[in-house]
Amino acid sequence: MVVVAQRLDAKGIPQVDHRAVVGLAIPLILSASIQALMGITDTWFIGQISSQALAGMNAAWLPTLVALGPFINLGRAVQTLVAQTYAAGDPKGASGHAWSGVGVGLALFPLCGLLSIFGGLLYAGLPLPEGVSEQASAYWQIRVWGGSALLGTFSLSGFFNGIGRTWVTLCVSGCSVLLNGVLNALFIFGFGWGIGGAAWGTILSEYVELSLYLLVFLSGWIHRSYASRHTWNRGWNPLAATGRIRPLLKLGLPIWIYSLADMSSFTLFQLMIGQVGAVEGATAHICLMLSRFAYLPAIGLEQSATVLVGQAIGSGQPNWAKRLGNAVMGWTLGYMAVIGGTLALFGQPLISLFVSEVDANAASIIRLGGLLLKIIGVSFLFDGINFAALGSLRGAGDVRVPMVIMLGMSWLVFLPLAQMMIFPSGQSWLPFLPGLGWGAVGGWLAVLIYVAGLGSLMVSRWRSGIWQKTSL
Repeated sequence: MVVVAQRLDAKGIPQVDHRAVVGLAIPLILSASIQALMGITDTWFIGQISSQALAGMNAAWLPTLVALGPFINLGRAVQTLVAQTYAAGDPKGASGHAWSGVGVGLALFPLCGLLSIFGGLLYAGLPLPEGVSEQASAYWQIRVWGGSALLGTFSLSGFFNGIGRTWVTLCVSGCSVLLNGVLNALFIFGFGWGIGGAAWGTILSEYVELSLYLLVFLSGWIHRSYASRHTWNRGWNPLAATGRIRPLLKLGLPIWIYSLADMSSFTLFQLMIGQVGAVEGATAHICLMLSRFAYLPAIGLEQSATVLVGQAIGSGQPNWAKRLGNAVMGWTLGYMAVIGGTLALFGQPLISLFVSEVDANAASIIRLGGLLLKIIGVSFLFDGINFAALGSLRGAGDVRVPMVIMLGMSWLVFLPLAQMMIFPSGQSWLPFLPGLGWGAVGGWLAVLIYVAGLGSLMVSRWRSGIWQKTSL
């Protein structure tokens, strides 16, 4: 049984060992930040092509993540399973969960082809500005082929995170991002492949990342403790894997539906912004990339909450799990307050880094982006609450109620509100809704209201303690 992040004070009373919490979290924070560089790198390179290509990237990026959601979120479920199994004293079971994720990823490879075909049909029918649909379709049709690699990498990184070896995740993800930058430069400019080159650079770097994880996973020092070379049949043999895949699906499917509701609603939001005009679409994508880069360290803290709470639950310490989750929440709120203030203060100079000086829309994009980042900076406080509470609940295996909360907030609150605030009356996608016509600014104000409500509901669920009775 593993005692997680605990120290005894002078009176022998258990206290949260914040050094251990930070020691676990820092590699995850750095890894999440490095991963964000992949999106930032793509955005910078594509921004050097044209604002039209950047608008195409805006129209494709979030829908692509939605399409890849089953791969990503099944992989994320492995982290909770490994943390709980490892802390319960079953190292072979932990490596078996990792193999299950890799095996399911390979089995789903044909789905990547179907998604590629669907992307061409999707963008042919969307009401996007001239030339933007072609750019978006070109990115989507290549990018979705990385789905199997994503499931494998998330499964194996989840294994290393779940056993507390977060530095492995940091090293491997760092190598992947460096390779992505090199391939982007080669494919986009060297070979002249444009936005398609960015997609090729990303998926090739993801398959290399999966290969690196497998090399470490099968190495002697992991095999000696976790029998990683012998538990592969638990993830590949259909009969032996049944017992492993069932908890993977039980946990992973609600996580996927949560992510699907979040990402699909935000995708529609981005398409609404893009419909207002090319300037708004390009600005929205830059702001999205910057905010994602800024808050991904909080995603690293969210993952540390999942690991710490999962290990505490696995070792039979639900009360201690609650103290650990609260500790991570404090760290997350502090970080988000600092980074949100930075975005609000330095928005325009940051936006200017991603716009070509010769682009006729450069000044408009910089001006609008500075205003949007002020709104985004405020929303970060509520995002911090949501991230920490959600990560803690996932560590406990409590995923169904958060899924229901997300479905209601995203589709019944956020999307109708965004339409009312973006479009004038009579121009909304749902014409019976009244409209304010505030454009991109109104849209991001709707985001602020949405994340404030979502964060409040998630922290209420966490504070209730009902999750302490949840079991996988």
